Amino acid sequence: MANIVDGKIISDQQLEYQVIEDKTEGAYLKHKRVIIQSDILEKVGDKVYKIRLKDYAPVMIKPILKMKDIDNPASLDTNITILQSWFSGEYLNFALSFDIRKEQADKLHIIQLVDKSTNEKELKLLFTHSTKDRQENSSKQNIPDIIHYRFYLSTKKEFLKSDNIGLSQL
Repeated sequence: MANIVDGKIISDQQLEYQVIEDKTEGAYLKHKRVIIQSDILEKVGDKVYKIRLKDYAPVMIKPILKMKDIDNPASLDTNITILQSWFSGEYLNFALSFDIRKEQADKLHIIQLVDKSTNEKELKLLFTHSTKDRQENSSKQNIPDIIHYRFYLSTKKEFLKSDNIGLSQL
């Protein structure tokens, strides 16, 4: 995992990656956080590497919302699967997936991370998925009946309650 800072790729371990060869044609630069696939070409400093950037995946950065702050909790669809979770740097990271039906393909998909805790000694996170109509419509002619999405999401550790059991050591 890495952040894009002033056009540089800075990993959660504070390593700097200088892109010498870019197979993405600079597309990664429009994101704030990414997972990269690269080859290290040369070490040029204590924490600085020249790389060949082969591919990347954007990472959403989301705060943790309180359930009381959700406008219409009954409208939330929770068909999100957690494939993997891990801590790195100042982030709690997730690899997630969900499936949508063909009828939902032209809708705007909204992903939220919600704290459903009922007291200060627990942390119950809920990933929510909801949809909203877009302004423009798209053709659904060549869209499969079920579409599988895989994506990444990070939340900063500061959004986690420091007095939760097991989280104060992070």
